[in-house]
Amino acid sequence: MKYVISNGFTFIGKVQPPYATQHRIVNSLDEAVRFDTKDKAEQFAADLNPSYHYRVYSEDSELLRRNG
Repeated sequence: MKYVISNGFTFIGKVQPPYATQHRIVNSLDEAVRFDTKDKAEQFAADLNPSYHYRVYSEDSELLRRNG
């Protein structure tokens, strides 16, 4: 199972090299960064601005299928 970071409406997406350590906000689940473990996703999410209200979800979450 893979994990994504979302606030229920937008997702964290990857920026292409050479900026691979940065992120961008994307509107589609298809463009979201997939994390192999929930721990890795939570660690990445902890570094985001708390006002974004992003949380970690499994990519097959019902909430994400409805909104993504």
